[in-house]
Amino acid sequence: MKHKREEFVKRVKTLVPLGAVVAAVLTAIGQFKSDEGLFTRIEGELGGWAIVLVAILIAAVVVWLVSSRATQEGGKPATPAVVFAVLSVLSIAVFWTGLPSVFASGAIALGLEANERGSKPAGSIATAIGVLAVIAATGLAFTG
Repeated sequence: MKHKREEFVKRVKTLVPLGAVVAAVLTAIGQFKSDEGLFTRIEGELGGWAIVLVAILIAAVVVWLVSSRATQEGGKPATPAVVFAVLSVLSIAVFWTGLPSVFASGAIALGLEANERGSKPAGSIATAIGVLAVIAATGLAFTG
């Protein structure tokens, strides 16, 4: 069991920060793009982007803590995986905050863990929804 736990910790240490980085990049694209090209509107927009980065960081810490707790001995990762998947979809309404990618990273990490623990339907659904939320957020960052 210790080997599995270490494997999951490695997964969370990779996916959650990756989700935060993807969120920061996508919000930068959405924040600073204009008809003249990417990053032509930086002046006057940095303050808003800094506030969004703080929200991304807070969300990433929450996802990290919940993920760590859900995967402890006797934990049930399927439930928070589905909750993060739902949050990733709901947060698409405010995609410019970067939250879909952060919540999706938790859904994917916990969904994979839930699959390994035998909660295949819930884990697979959460993982798939998380991936789709990242795809949607990416598309909206470029077109929204």
